[in-house]
Amino acid sequence: MEGYIFDVVIVALLALFAWRGAVKGLVLSLCGLAAVFVAFFGAQFLSEQFCGPVGNILRPIIIQTVRGAGAEPELDPEDPEDAYTVDELLASIQEKGLFEGFSDLLEQGVASDTVGHGPLSPMDALAGYLAKAIARALLFALVFFGGLLAWFLLSHALDLAFKLPVLAEINLAGGLLVGLLKGGLLTVVLVWIGQVAGLVPNPPSTPILSLFTVDKLWELLDALPA
Repeated sequence: MEGYIFDVVIVALLALFAWRGAVKGLVLSLCGLAAVFVAFFGAQFLSEQFCGPVGNILRPIIIQTVRGAGAEPELDPEDPEDAYTVDELLASIQEKGLFEGFSDLLEQGVASDTVGHGPLSPMDALAGYLAKAIARALLFALVFFGGLLAWFLLSHALDLAFKLPVLAEINLAGGLLVGLLKGGLLTVVLVWIGQVAGLVPNPPSTPILSLFTVDKLWELLDALPA
C-alpha cells in the first residue's frame, strides 16, 4: 500500500480540483484561468503604447517638483554657461530624497547612457526618462487591475445567464472538466518537481503516477493532430 501513496494523493488532488471547478462552473473557471493572462498582456501592451504621451503630461510636474524641493544644482555664478551634469542632478535628487522608488531605475538609465545624451538639458532628459517610467508603471497598474475588475464583472454576468435550465448542466459539467484539466496540469508539475528532488520514483512504479509525468504529457501533445 505504501507504494501507492502517490496515486492516492493524485486522485485526491484531482477530486479537489474537479469539485472546485464544478462549484465555480464552466464560465467562472474559464474566466478565472484567462483573466490574469488577458489583464497582464493587455496592460503590458497598452502601457508601452501610451507611456510616451502620459509621460509628456507628467514631465512638467516632475521638473516643478525637483525645483520646488531645491534639488536642482546651482550654477556657478562666475561661469553660468557651465551647466551641471546629469550625474550631479541625480546625486542632488537622491540627496533630497525625491523619487526614492525610482532611484535604481534612474541610476541604470544614467549608467547605460540612456539619459544625458542628445539636445535636451540634463533636467529635461532626466525628467522625461523618469516621467515615462512612472507613466508606464501607472498605466500597467491601472489597466491590469481594471482589466481584472472588468473581467470579474463580465464573468459573473455570464455565470448568471448559465444558471438557466440546460445551461446550468453545461456550466456544471464544463466547470468540472476545466477543474480536472487544471488539477492534471498542476499534478504533472508537482510530480516533475518531486522527481527532480528525489521524492517521487523516477521512473514511476504505479499506474496512476505513470500517467502524470512530463514524458507522458509530451506523448499526449505529440499525438494531437497538427
